[in-house]
Amino acid sequence: MWRGAIQMITKKEIRESVSARRNALSDEDVILASTSIIENLQSSFMYKKARTVLFYCSTRGEVYTHGAISAAIKGGKIVALPKTNTGTRELVLYKIRSLSDLAKGAYGVLEPVPDHLHKISIQDIDLVIVPGVAFDKEGNRIGLGLGYYDRLLPGVAGLGSICALAYSFQIVEKIPHDAHDIPMDCIFCEDHVIDCKKFRRKPMKKPALAGAAAKQAAKQQAPAQAKPAKAQASKPAKPAAREKRAPPSPPEHGPEAVLPVRGKSRVKAFEREIFPGRK
Repeated sequence: MWRGAIQMITKKEIRESVSARRNALSDEDVILASTSIIENLQSSFMYKKARTVLFYCSTRGEVYTHGAISAAIKGGKIVALPKTNTGTRELVLYKIRSLSDLAKGAYGVLEPVPDHLHKISIQDIDLVIVPGVAFDKEGNRIGLGLGYYDRLLPGVAGLGSICALAYSFQIVEKIPHDAHDIPMDCIFCEDHVIDCKKFRRKPMKKPALAGAAAKQAAKQQAPAQAKPAKAQASKPAKPAAREKRAPPSPPEHGPEAVLPVRGKSRVKAFEREIFPGRK
């Protein structure tokens, strides 16, 4: 039901297509998939080691987070939620003690009620859970286009982990992004978990140099080669003098003596020498 990456070009196209698909989910589909996604989150090492977690309250169609918020509080974690400041377009973070500390905010989303709640800095958050409409495997994200989390995430600055909760169909082939965009470290889906850092470690291909730049680079990389020495006319080598062999010692007399082969006449002469009685 959830498989199949959507291939689009612009952020607007991706946002509209994925949002339409997400909004068409039934409540049963949302609860079923959300249960698996939250289980994957809660069983992860980054969640277990996190002492403070920044959640968000889900709205229609999003991965359901209300139960996970309550479970984190009961489990002894410090839980924070964001409140939107529509004037500055920034998020202010507050620690909460239960879901009763929340009320509908500017966009109809449940937010902390500041009365009697304490603020917390993004630098003090161990795990930031970010909402989004679509993601790619490298962790790039498309939100609603309001820029609240784009302003918040640079404050993490490698101090904590950043993750997202998403249905599998929210993972698209490629999302256009800028160098200043902060990607996710991990994305939890209902049937798999994406380690975004792993996909960002792919080796970069060096751009090809053209023209004079390529020639100059080749000269710098080529090792210095010694000029070849002038070839000297080689004189034919004199054949090695044949080694004079000493004449073979006469074999011992007897039936087991072996005679060297020297031609018939020489053999007969040699036989007469050894056996004087023969002719």
